[in-house]
Amino acid sequence: MLLFVAAGFGCGKKDEVKPGGPDEVEYRVSSSSGATVAIISYHNGTGGITHSDEAVLPFSVKFKSTQRPNPLSLLVSLPDRNGQQQSVTGTILVNGREVMSDTGVGSSASVSMAWVLQ
Repeated sequence: MLLFVAAGFGCGKKDEVKPGGPDEVEYRVSSSSGATVAIISYHNGTGGITHSDEAVLPFSVKFKSTQRPNPLSLLVSLPDRNGQQQSVTGTILVNGREVMSDTGVGSSASVSMAWVLQ
């Protein structure tokens, strides 16, 4: 089970977001270790949280955001595969530009990231 806790927030450069929006937000999740499903939670375009226990990889979702400030959070965890080493990469894009990316490695690889649209 994933807990929705954002440890840190980034602030975008002025040219990365449109003042007042709307901004196109995209979350991407992939695995270079052959994982085909992941547990994924993310802030969506309505200010709520969307969760899936069996998201098919690679995963991608896009939405428009007009809310300011708007926290964008992405949490991903891969189910353990009998102790095998795995990797998962999560990426947040705003208006087609990557604002944050992280890779987790381990038998239950995970990533947690947060970004705030100002």
